[in-house]
Amino acid sequence: MYIVCNLTTQKYKVLPKPSGLSSRSAMRRGAYLAFDPLKSPHYKVVVGSHYPRSKREPWYFEIDKYNSESGNWKTMIPPDTCCGCGVFWSGAIYWLVSYKNVLMRFKVDAEEMTALPLRRRSLSKESMKYFGACCDGLIIIQTRSSSTLQLFTLELKSDTCWWILKYCMNLETIGSAFPEIEYIFKFNVLCVVKGEKTEDYALVLAIPGNVITYNMEKNTLGVFHDLVLGEQINEGVNGYAYPSVETLCLV
Repeated sequence: MYIVCNLTTQKYKVLPKPSGLSSRSAMRRGAYLAFDPLKSPHYKVVVGSHYPRSKREPWYFEIDKYNSESGNWKTMIPPDTCCGCGVFWSGAIYWLVSYKNVLMRFKVDAEEMTALPLRRRSLSKESMKYFGACCDGLIIIQTRSSSTLQLFTLELKSDTCWWILKYCMNLETIGSAFPEIEYIFKFNVLCVVKGEKTEDYALVLAIPGNVITYNMEKNTLGVFHDLVLGEQINEGVNGYAYPSVETLCLV
């Protein structure tokens, strides 16, 4: 079940169940909200389903697209498969296929799937802490080792397929203030936000007991939210969660 919620009006809509083409149970499934209020009041929901291989049904990746204007779903079998977490950015869903070092791009309106070979910096799934969009670029945060507090922030702009190194961060400041994150796998990058200045980026991090902010330009910290016992934060790009009910939010 998919629910689209408008945070401004506090209204929500339960979407009809997508019909799909396969009788198999999906191994992985991800839903993405495609919405740009500057272009249209209508939104689309894109669901990517990854199935086990089958002789009867030879395809193993399927895309279902919901259009709020028509209220209907449409099912497509793209020529390429996508795995892992995707990101909606600039009118398209992007999946990072690290073992092929390519970006798979699905243009939502045109319904076109394209493979974009990355021209620089080989990326492994194990090294990634975050993959998402921030303003006019895609952002990747990765590390070279799970036992250090060193992070690298890479940005890809437009369709150049060149990753630009924006920051090389040693998070000793965070480690000193919060010794519970002694190893890098003890925190998760929830999102990257941009400040008033062009180069003013900040990380929102989940650590044991807190959600904190870290300004990469100023090297400053702030506590955003104290977690209570039993409260959970999603694992991010390296973890998968496939709930039976998924809520997608309009801002």
